[in-house]
Amino acid sequence: MTSHQPVENHIEAIARETYDRCHPDDTFEALKHRATFSKEDSGLLGQWLAFARDKAGTVAAVRTGGFGPQP
Repeated sequence: MTSHQPVENHIEAIARETYDRCHPDDTFEALKHRATFSKEDSGLLGQWLAFARDKAGTVAAVRTGGFGPQP
């Protein structure tokens, strides 16, 4: 396991939860499987993971006081 693995696991968990909520007739795991042989699904998976990275970064910035008025 790499030192980045916990972060990647968290990012994938965000993507999984959001994808599964938005696509009740599909699963994130099925998307990951399809992405191995479909360029379209590979791109879609990349977009969901990018969204999750952005969301994780926003949450981290809020937790560390990175937003709001600066002195």
